[in-house]
Amino acid sequence: MTKKDSSSIIPSDYRTIVQDNAPFPYGIILGDTNYLLCLQLMEMRIGAQNKSGFLTGKTPKPPAGDTQLKTWLIENNRVQSWLIDSMSPLLVQRFTPLQTTKEIWEAVAKTFYDSLKHNSLN
Repeated sequence: MTKKDSSSIIPSDYRTIVQDNAPFPYGIILGDTNYLLCLQLMEMRIGAQNKSGFLTGKTPKPPAGDTQLKTWLIENNRVQSWLIDSMSPLLVQRFTPLQTTKEIWEAVAKTFYDSLKHNSLN
Protein backbone atom coordinates (compact mmCIF):
# COMPACT_ATOMS: atom_id res chain seq x y z
CA MET A 1 0.00 0.00 0.00
CA THR A 2 1.39 3.40 -0.93
CA LYS A 3 0.85 6.63 0.91
CA LYS A 4 -1.05 9.35 -0.87
CA ASP A 5 0.69 12.65 -1.36
CA SER A 6 -1.06 15.20 0.88
CA SER A 7 -0.96 17.76 -1.92
CA SER A 8 -3.48 15.64 -3.85
CA ILE A 9 -5.93 15.83 -0.95
CA ILE A 10 -5.59 19.50 -0.01
CA PRO A 11 -5.68 22.12 -2.76
CA SER A 12 -2.48 24.14 -2.98
CA ASP A 13 -4.28 27.43 -2.32
CA TYR A 14 -5.91 26.16 0.91
CA ARG A 15 -4.18 27.16 4.14
CA THR A 16 -5.10 26.67 7.76
CA ILE A 17 -3.35 28.81 10.30
CA VAL A 18 -3.62 27.84 13.92
CA GLN A 19 -2.18 30.33 16.31
CA ASP A 20 -2.56 30.01 20.09
CA ASN A 21 -2.27 33.74 20.43
CA ALA A 22 -4.91 34.65 17.83
CA PRO A 23 -7.60 36.45 19.81
CA PHE A 24 -10.42 36.60 17.27
CA PRO A 25 -11.03 36.13 13.59
CA TYR A 26 -9.02 38.69 11.69
CA GLY A 27 -10.98 41.78 10.74
CA ILE A 28 -12.64 42.32 14.12
CA ILE A 29 -10.52 44.96 15.78
CA LEU A 30 -11.49 47.17 18.70
CA GLY A 31 -11.93 50.71 17.50
CA ASP A 32 -13.94 53.77 18.42
CA THR A 33 -17.30 52.42 17.28
CA ASN A 34 -17.50 48.69 18.09
CA TYR A 35 -16.74 48.38 21.81
CA LEU A 36 -19.85 46.37 22.77
CA LEU A 37 -19.30 43.80 20.01
CA CYS A 38 -15.61 43.45 20.82
CA LEU A 39 -16.37 43.22 24.55
CA GLN A 40 -18.62 40.23 23.96
CA LEU A 41 -16.13 38.56 21.63
CA MET A 42 -13.24 39.12 24.03
CA GLU A 43 -15.18 37.72 26.97
CA MET A 44 -16.15 34.63 24.96
CA ARG A 45 -12.67 33.96 23.65
CA ILE A 46 -10.92 34.54 26.96
CA GLY A 47 -13.58 32.55 28.83
CA ALA A 48 -13.19 29.67 26.39
CA GLN A 49 -9.51 29.57 27.33
CA ASN A 50 -10.45 29.51 31.05
CA LYS A 51 -8.66 32.82 31.62
CA SER A 52 -11.56 35.11 32.67
CA GLY A 53 -10.02 35.46 36.12
CA PHE A 54 -7.29 37.62 34.60
CA LEU A 55 -9.97 40.08 33.45
CA THR A 56 -11.84 40.16 36.73
CA GLY A 57 -8.93 39.93 39.15
CA LYS A 58 -10.12 36.56 40.47
CA THR A 59 -6.75 35.18 39.37
CA PRO A 60 -4.59 37.51 41.47
CA LYS A 61 -0.88 37.97 41.04
CA PRO A 62 0.99 35.77 43.52
CA PRO A 63 3.43 37.51 45.86
CA ALA A 64 7.14 37.72 45.05
CA GLY A 65 8.85 34.43 45.78
CA ASP A 66 5.71 32.34 45.24
CA THR A 67 6.37 29.33 43.02
CA GLN A 68 3.30 30.19 40.90
CA LEU A 69 4.47 33.72 40.06
CA LYS A 70 6.31 32.73 36.89
CA THR A 71 3.30 30.83 35.55
CA TRP A 72 0.97 33.71 36.44
CA LEU A 73 3.21 36.21 34.62
CA ILE A 74 3.25 34.04 31.49
CA GLU A 75 -0.53 33.60 31.51
CA ASN A 76 -1.13 37.29 32.25
CA ASN A 77 1.09 38.21 29.29
CA ARG A 78 -0.79 35.76 27.07
CA VAL A 79 -4.18 37.29 27.91
CA GLN A 80 -2.78 40.82 27.65
CA SER A 81 -1.54 40.01 24.17
CA TRP A 82 -5.00 38.73 23.18
CA LEU A 83 -6.46 42.07 24.23
CA ILE A 84 -3.72 44.18 22.63
CA ASP A 85 -3.74 42.15 19.39
CA SER A 86 -7.46 42.90 19.11
CA MET A 87 -7.00 46.68 19.09
CA SER A 88 -6.42 49.28 16.44
CA PRO A 89 -2.81 50.59 16.36
CA LEU A 90 -3.76 53.86 18.04
CA LEU A 91 -5.34 51.99 20.95
CA VAL A 92 -2.35 49.67 21.27
CA GLN A 93 -0.14 52.65 22.08
CA ARG A 94 -2.58 53.79 24.72
CA PHE A 95 -3.00 50.50 26.60
CA THR A 96 0.33 48.66 26.32
CA PRO A 97 1.98 50.55 29.21
CA LEU A 98 -0.46 48.95 31.66
CA GLN A 99 0.98 46.08 33.69
CA THR A 100 -1.83 43.57 34.07
CA THR A 101 -4.69 42.20 32.03
CA LYS A 102 -7.13 43.55 34.61
CA GLU A 103 -5.69 47.06 34.29
CA ILE A 104 -6.05 46.96 30.51
CA TRP A 105 -9.57 45.54 30.72
CA GLU A 106 -10.70 48.20 33.19
CA ALA A 107 -9.06 51.04 31.24
CA VAL A 108 -10.68 49.92 27.99
CA ALA A 109 -14.06 49.64 29.72
CA LYS A 110 -13.72 53.09 31.26
CA THR A 111 -12.61 54.65 27.99
CA PHE A 112 -15.36 53.18 25.84
CA TYR A 113 -18.19 52.76 28.32
CA ASP A 114 -17.88 56.36 29.44
CA SER A 115 -17.80 57.38 25.78
CA LEU A 116 -20.97 55.39 25.09
CA LYS A 117 -22.76 56.99 28.05
CA HIS A 118 -21.66 60.45 26.95
CA ASN A 119 -22.79 59.89 23.35
CA SER A 120 -26.18 58.50 24.42
CA LEU A 121 -26.85 61.63 26.47
CA ASN A 122 -26.41 63.89 23.45
